[in-house]
Amino acid sequence: MAITEEQKRRIEAFVEQRCRENDKHHQMKHMKEVVARALWLAKEKNADIDACWASAMLHDIAKAEKGDHGDVGAAEAKAFLLGIGVDGKTADMVYDAIYFHNKHFVGGPIERQILWDADKWETLSSGFEERIVDFFKAETSDKRKLAELVEREYLIFKGHFHTKEAVTNEEKYRPAIERRIAELKQDAA
Repeated sequence: MAITEEQKRRIEAFVEQRCRENDKHHQMKHMKEVVARALWLAKEKNADIDACWASAMLHDIAKAEKGDHGDVGAAEAKAFLLGIGVDGKTADMVYDAIYFHNKHFVGGPIERQILWDADKWETLSSGFEERIVDFFKAETSDKRKLAELVEREYLIFKGHFHTKEAVTNEEKYRPAIERRIAELKQDAA
């Protein structure tokens, strides 16, 4: 059973409310960018469009919560979807995708893979400096610590994409990102 337009409106309103609590990188703009990329990948991979749309829209609803936002957000998203009448199969796929969107995994349902790739895509391309480097600059003024934190964060993404499209994107941006990390290390030396 497809997610209706009314259910989509309710989901978007819920996400917009929850995003107000998030940091500047996890507002509605981010959600909509992830949705657009997830829908494109879902069409390329013949995945469940509704599950990809809903998981992308809801994936960071618990970003401001304590604990693992993937765990907390997956449970909240599933309960919300069931509460507005979304079918259990779709709610289960959304739960799975959100639960794993911030964890390393190999394989699994294509909808899970798509959410990971769609969420991390921007961080490798245009968002690396702002979302990673600037984020950690706000955390520490210690240049060595900054270089370590940025590299550690990058290693979360490096080599962990699933779809052919996302792997190609990672390979495209890898040299520039690794040069930037080397610059940070050199600056700290």
